[in-house]
Amino acid sequence: MPAPVPVIQSTTDPTLIFEVDVALDVNGLLQPDVNGDFAVVAGTENLKQALSNRITTDAGELIYHGEYGTLVRQLLGAMNGPNAGLLAAAYDTSAVLLDPRVLSVRSSVVNIVGDNIDVALEVIPIVGRVVQLNISL
Repeated sequence: MPAPVPVIQSTTDPTLIFEVDVALDVNGLLQPDVNGDFAVVAGTENLKQALSNRITTDAGELIYHGEYGTLVRQLLGAMNGPNAGLLAAAYDTSAVLLDPRVLSVRSSVVNIVGDNIDVALEVIPIVGRVVQLNISL
């Protein structure tokens, strides 16, 4: 008896590729929907939310997912200047590239001023258009 052949769907619909998740506000709290349920985010917006969560999570914070997160916050207070910005951009780029929905990172610019880290990324997903991420830590 032949083995079942896996069904391969070829779609370019971002909603199907990037899936659906619960919507979070800027503080990471669940957002309610107008009908009393949890609000959801789908498609490219879900990808943006997932990448933002990955960048704002410290590496090692999720004990069962050691590869998740970045080391960017460790740069605060330790060093400042152009080297810190380059290192933070490298940390963010490597973290974003671990998401299987990301093909490459076109640019990663980080500005560190005092206790603030501003991240601007241009991410090329596996389908669709370039995704702009602007995150402040």
